[in-house]
Amino acid sequence: MAKSLVEMLMDLLYLDNEIWGLYSFSKDILRDKISQEDMIAWAMEAKNCAEHYAQKIMEKYHTRDAITIAMKMGLDIQIDHSDQEKYWCHDSNNQGYNFQSKFALFIPPQKIILMEDPIKKSKSTFNLLKRESSRLILTNKKGKLVDKRDIANILLANEIYHYMEGIYEEAIYSRKKKFILYTIPIVKYKFKLPIRALSKMGAMAFSWWLNDLSFSPYLLDVFLTYGYHPDTSERIYDEIMMQKQNIT
Repeated sequence: MAKSLVEMLMDLLYLDNEIWGLYSFSKDILRDKISQEDMIAWAMEAKNCAEHYAQKIMEKYHTRDAITIAMKMGLDIQIDHSDQEKYWCHDSNNQGYNFQSKFALFIPPQKIILMEDPIKKSKSTFNLLKRESSRLILTNKKGKLVDKRDIANILLANEIYHYMEGIYEEAIYSRKKKFILYTIPIVKYKFKLPIRALSKMGAMAFSWWLNDLSFSPYLLDVFLTYGYHPDTSERIYDEIMMQKQNIT
């Protein structure tokens, strides 16, 4: 029996950070080359480092508002007004849809594109939450239910983090940590790859801390997708919960 949106979000609300770390790695091309123990340890390092930078940014600009911070940083924020439905394609193997776009995108050196369509579609999903449950699920730590501006701030904070990865490339953990794919001992050469999962985990933690949320920003993968195709939203939920089952 399919779960309701409220049931899915309630399940996800109480997941440990280790699960979110494994979820990040589940999308990484290196996932089969790294032990679960290292995945969790590295993800927690990325999380802690990102929270440190979120605190530094808040103290520097005296606000948690990502829109304000991005403007003060001189970032070029562009709003994509197009209908994001065009990026959905039917996946016959999974009997559902795959989303081929992002809700926001950082383009070096300092451009952020924020998709308007998923934020607009979130209005009906918010109304569904209100109808189905009297409990506040998507709130900040002060108990305020997030609104469309908060959604924009959460998405924007993720991309601000990716901008900061470039600025603090030698110090920020998610950029500094590399995976050694192979070595050539005779010339003491190591071929290293960046770990995309750590960048995703860092961005999530940065946005989580900066927006002072009571839930992981990863919940938006399920929440915003629901506005397009509820069955795909449930598939994402299943992928996340699978990490909980697989943890050893």
